[in-house]
Amino acid sequence: MKRKILYYLKLCLTYPIRYLFLAIIALKILFLRARFSLYKAYKNLRSSSIFRSNYLTVFAWDNSENSIKWRTTVLVAAFFIVYCVVALKLIMVASSVYVNKIGAFNKTDAARVDIIDRNGNLLAVNLPAASLFANPTKVLEPELAVEKLQKIFPDLDKQRLLEQLKSDKRFVWIKRDIMPKEQETIYNLGMPGFEFEREQKRIYTYGNLFSHVLGYVGRDMEGLAGVEKYFDKFLSGQEKAAKGTLSGRSLQLSLDTRMQSILHEEIDLIIKKFSAKGASGILVDPNNGEVIALVSKPDFDPHYPGSAKAESLFNMATQGVYEMGSGMKALTLAIGLDAKATSMRDAYDLTYMKVGKFRVKDYHTLKGWHTVPEIFLNSSNIGVSQIMLEIGRINLRKYLKKLKLMARLDIDLPREPDHYFRLTQGGLI
Repeated sequence: MKRKILYYLKLCLTYPIRYLFLAIIALKILFLRARFSLYKAYKNLRSSSIFRSNYLTVFAWDNSENSIKWRTTVLVAAFFIVYCVVALKLIMVASSVYVNKIGAFNKTDAARVDIIDRNGNLLAVNLPAASLFANPTKVLEPELAVEKLQKIFPDLDKQRLLEQLKSDKRFVWIKRDIMPKEQETIYNLGMPGFEFEREQKRIYTYGNLFSHVLGYVGRDMEGLAGVEKYFDKFLSGQEKAAKGTLSGRSLQLSLDTRMQSILHEEIDLIIKKFSAKGASGILVDPNNGEVIALVSKPDFDPHYPGSAKAESLFNMATQGVYEMGSGMKALTLAIGLDAKATSMRDAYDLTYMKVGKFRVKDYHTLKGWHTVPEIFLNSSNIGVSQIMLEIGRINLRKYLKKLKLMARLDIDLPREPDHYFRLTQGGLI
């Protein structure tokens, strides 16, 4: 509040008072020394003595001491009123500028909520930063300024910066996210026309480890991917988070940094072993469905997502579409047993099977009759297909819906593709 009052006083008292007193002194000298008479202006207009006497009475200038004092008082009062009007207008303008400036700072300084793992380890945090900009119309010596700045920032384009500082623009970015030491050095140079913009920078403490889960933010600290995007309104303070998701001033995730690191290392080994282009893995708590770890490779540096390749930004765990493969065999057998369409003692002939024009084959050829446990252990396509036919299309679809395999996966990340399964009137394809 004190800073705001001083700000107003400075604006209201610096220039208006100075010009007000100069104007009062000038006009007072003018009134005291001048001899103004409307009689001379009208003496040739009318010859009537009555008319002339009336005009003399109305327009003749009274130079008595009392009259001079009265006129001076009126003049001072008039200038005082004008000053109050001007000062009020300046206060209104200054207040608007001040509020806008403070509002901009508040928007920048409004710290985005931190993100932590299930054990309280910090995953994403804000750090204060500053960016350097210039008003070319106020830069006195552009060439000298460029030379000084290039000593601090060797990577600056000297020619381009010089052209910008010589232009008629009123705003030019010089360097974003500068270090505190660099800011102090520039400040000590005392170059007019150069100022600093206070900002916040999002720091991801574990680098690439959580890149596909946490995502990243843009220049204005808005979430653009991952948890940063899904919980953007919560993290930016626009909405209140659901009960239990906030720990103090932090958004707490179900992830465990230790498990995430282990899974990350194992996936790297698998990719190296099989010369794979990519891989993904998820660790889930079977008791409550909480995701303990989620890794997708290749990954990227969340501080510089613009430098990452398209394949590195693609989250294979949540955005990729894959066939369940032999995983469906376990589900089909479980459904068959629960629906009592088959039992552990039932046996099936695995020698040959054909559906329409297509022949069903096994990777490891099996002949003769085999029980359900043997079908499962040998991952037989023929055996599972026969069990599926006994379950029936309607029953199978009902179970898949109960297992929520026909619906979109509900996960706290930006939407994944919705075409995992497609239903037609002919059945499941």
